[in-house]
Amino acid sequence: HPLMLNDIWQLTYVQTVNATRISNVFYYRQTTSDGVTDPREDLGIGFDQGPAQVYEAELAAGWVGLCYEIAKVGVTGQQFFRTLATTSPGAEAGEAYNAATAATIAFFTATGSHDGTGRTFIAGFPITYETRNNLTGDGLLAIDLIGNALLLPITRLGVTFVPGRAPGFKKDPASTPAVPLPDIPTTFDPWVLEDVRIPLTKIRSRRQSTRC
Repeated sequence: HPLMLNDIWQLTYVQTVNATRISNVFYYRQTTSDGVTDPREDLGIGFDQGPAQVYEAELAAGWVGLCYEIAKVGVTGQQFFRTLATTSPGAEAGEAYNAATAATIAFFTATGSHDGTGRTFIAGFPITYETRNNLTGDGLLAIDLIGNALLLPITRLGVTFVPGRAPGFKKDPASTPAVPLPDIPTTFDPWVLEDVRIPLTKIRSRRQSTRC
């Protein structure tokens, strides 16, 4: 494989909650050169053996992890890649909340604002984690464990991937309606901190995938 140091990868984690298909999308920067296997395989299996295990441990049996769809950011026409999840249904007892009810994890970069620079919505937690539309103490602890797992680098067979905010664009602060300026490109920025929001979020639509 060619050297892929500093390449940015998008990982789409496809799941179901009470038979409704949902997904979480994460971005990772490869911080070491390729190993002996495909880096997409290393990232998928590494996620399956890391954060996905915490999802399984902290969510209800109505939650099921299905697969990981992985693509290099900024490359068009690349071959579709998917690796299947090996996790079991959620291990927590009790009925799972519907897929549109989610706990929110905020992620921060070293230069991030108080409002955070990224969010992930976690669905599939047991109804016992909720009271008056807020997470209970047990629920807060469980979702925080997932957030901590998502904050950690993934390493498999000597290849390491660091999670963070995807590259993109931001508005030029000097831009005005009278003198509009082009948006400023932003680079990948690693996450350094996560925080779980106590109020739950009602989501009208979730990113869907039918590949697996």
